[in-house]
Amino acid sequence: MVPTSKETIRREIFAKLRNQPSETQAKASAAICNTVRASPSWKPGAVAHLFAALPSEPNLTPLIQAAQEDGLRVVFPLVVDVKTGTLTFHEITHISQLSPRTSPIPEPNPETCPAISPEEITTAFLPGVAFDPTTGTRLGRGGGFYDRLLASPKFTAPTTGICFALQQRTLDSEPHDRPISTLITEEGLFALPATEAHPSR
Repeated sequence: MVPTSKETIRREIFAKLRNQPSETQAKASAAICNTVRASPSWKPGAVAHLFAALPSEPNLTPLIQAAQEDGLRVVFPLVVDVKTGTLTFHEITHISQLSPRTSPIPEPNPETCPAISPEEITTAFLPGVAFDPTTGTRLGRGGGFYDRLLASPKFTAPTTGICFALQQRTLDSEPHDRPISTLITEEGLFALPATEAHPSR
């Protein structure tokens, strides 16, 4: 069987997301936030990587206030170089510290939000276009930003994929892929099996 191309999968998933009613998406996002907050890695003292959502992605911004209540620190990514796919990470304490800068995605202001090194992150909740629930393989939007983070020897935090249930599908993995450890959708949290080819992080 000829493998399905990444672009074909992206088009397939984006079409499904466009057909998802906004009310359904909002309810799913709320359920995802509740599951994140109840997950083992969401605990006092943790430094959690979150992301600001595009319209088609689960909205995690309620977790900023939740982190303050639960004793966590949260960091958000900032794109510093699109060509090289370079991200930096910055701690925020309020949603007002996020605003669109070089793209429609709200980002932290590096002048006012403290920089956090990848090795300081203790748990990472990551976006994706699609996730394979059997292997932990993640398909991004093609920029390679999180691929580079996951490949960095400085980054050792356990990773959790965040997506809507309809974004789960079988994916072909490549030697450089680094699988996620767990997956959260509106249907709950799922631990993913580790394999020799794709060790859990």
